[in-house]
Order: sequence, then C-alpha cells, then structure tokens
Amino acid sequence: FSNNEEIDWITALTAPQIKGLAEQEVIQLGLFDEQNLVEVESVDYPRERLIACRNPITAQSSAEKREKLLKLTEVELEKIVQATRREKRALKGADKIGLRVGKVINKYKVGKFFELSITDTSFSYSRKSPELKVASALDGLYVIRTSVKPEVLDAPETVKTYKKLSQVEQAFRSYKTM
Repeated sequence: FSNNEEIDWITALTAPQIKGLAEQEVIQLGLFDEQNLVEVESVDYPRERLIACRNPITAQSSAEKREKLLKLTEVELEKIVQATRREKRALKGADKIGLRVGKVINKYKVGKFFELSITDTSFSYSRKSPELKVASALDGLYVIRTSVKPEVLDAPETVKTYKKLSQVEQAFRSYKTM
C-alpha cells in the first residue's frame, strides 16, 4: 500500500513486545473472552495501529505443549528430590544438587515456571502460579502492527492481509529450499 509520500507496511510484534503491552495493560487480556480481535493504541507505537488477535487453536496447542513440558520436568525434578532423601548415598551439596536441577531445567526450557529451593541437604520445587497465568493468557495471542489507515483497511481486512503475506513468505521459503 502506498500514499503519495510513503509506503505503508504491515508486520507483527514479537512475543516479548506483546508481553510488554499486556504488562502495561494496553492489551486487556479479558477482552478475548468475548472476541478474537481488538484494536488497541500504545504510546510505544505512535501513529501506528495495533490489532491484537487470538487464535484459539494455537492457544490450545501452546497450553498443551507447556503442560506436557511442565509434567516432564516435574518427573525429573521429583527424582532429584528423592535422591536427596535416600537412606544410602543421598545426593548432598547445593552445588551437586544444583547441577542436576540445572540439567533438567535446561532440557525442558520451562524453568521460569518453577520456584526452586536448594540447600546442602534438600531440594524442593513448586509451580509459579502468576507466571503460568500470564503465559496462559498470552497463548495464541499475536499483534499486527501497521501504518495502514483504517479507512484503507479495517482491522479484520488488515489481519487477512497479514495472513496472506505470511503465506507468501512461507511459499517463498519453501521455494528457496528446493
């Protein structure tokens, strides 16, 4: 799209940028209970339109994947808890316990969702509810950022156009790999 002076564009925000908007309460996560598309404004993006969208299928997939990784992590962390409680040759030393815990956390990449407590003789863990609530609220959320005026493309048309652009990009990537 272009007007006389400049070329308009459509892009998407990154996950950390979206989280920032949610933390600033620019995006009211509760709105998505009633609708899957909301146009918002932010001082961080002056003279630009932000269209927040929720994809329920992606949201469900993300939630299921995270829960699976959390459970796999808990199984491995529980083995470490038991190793610190053994009668014979118990796992001791905060450094040794920490190394084992670190391997598990690095393997499944969900450490930010756990509260960990390590001493020289014990280890315990629990899920961090606030972090999990935020992650759950952000599941399936994406934000389209554009300079295109609403009279040229309304919010639903902007989203459709963005999706078409991503299909073209995907086709181009496929073509390049042949």
